[in-house]
Amino acid sequence: QYWEDYEKAFEHFESSQKLAERIYGIGHPRTAKVLNYLGVAEQWRGNLTQATEVLNQCLSIYRAAGLSLTQQEVIDVNQDLASVEWQAGMIPEALKHADASVEGGEERMWSQLAGLSEFERLALAKYQNSKISLLLSITSQRDEDLLRQYQALLRWKGQVSRSLSASQRRLNPKAQAVYDEMKTLDGLLWQSIFGQGNANEAKQISSKYNALQRQFLQLTETGKPQSATFQEVANALTPGTVAIDFYAYPPYKKTRIGSSPWGEDELVAWVFKSDASAPIRVDLGPVAPLQEEVEKYLDYLVPNRGG
Repeated sequence: QYWEDYEKAFEHFESSQKLAERIYGIGHPRTAKVLNYLGVAEQWRGNLTQATEVLNQCLSIYRAAGLSLTQQEVIDVNQDLASVEWQAGMIPEALKHADASVEGGEERMWSQLAGLSEFERLALAKYQNSKISLLLSITSQRDEDLLRQYQALLRWKGQVSRSLSASQRRLNPKAQAVYDEMKTLDGLLWQSIFGQGNANEAKQISSKYNALQRQFLQLTETGKPQSATFQEVANALTPGTVAIDFYAYPPYKKTRIGSSPWGEDELVAWVFKSDASAPIRVDLGPVAPLQEEVEKYLDYLVPNRGG
């Protein structure tokens, strides 16, 4: 019954696409929005080739409309495209689009964070965590791919840490004024793209928003976090020593519709020496059994520690 309902939903997506093309035109962002939904629907139906084509078409329309890497619609379609390409075994392409989703999400996220409470920051960080989790789920043993994943992870961990420590910091008046104007333009851009605006108007607003975002990042310490690079971390090691960096994340699974695409947390270790050009990735499996063993060992060392 679930699949019957989903097939009906897919038919509605196709109808919506034809209607959007007739009303707005093939190259309009509102048509692209429908194409994004249609591409995801094709993915869940198992039509990966068609899904890839539809999502690439969606991304091309957004780019032609002047949407930057940091716009939420572009971030989302990059993530959807990466998940389809990963399922189809297109590893280099999947890594490229997953990394673009992470990068765009970082820029947008840390611009927004300055005006949010700590609770709002945590909620937004949790949402953006799906981007880094998808990137880490795409397995590859090529040095350049491992380096790309670990560099993104270093940025992510550093940004979360700095964001939380600065959650109570107030913006200076100039930064606050720029931030308020960015929020206004963000709403106008959405209306221009998906409302009654035109492509030229959207490009002008997008260009002004991007300029303000760069200005804002210069005015705030938290807007553009400077994370350590892999090479900086490796160079800081004493010669002959090895670093091991652990990270737990929910892996993206190749599942059919009807179940969550995210699995239970798994643990990955990044291992490297001071003279390494890229880290070695070691997947350690589910976190839960490892955590149970740790708890048993702690109970052995310190009996009744919870009492």
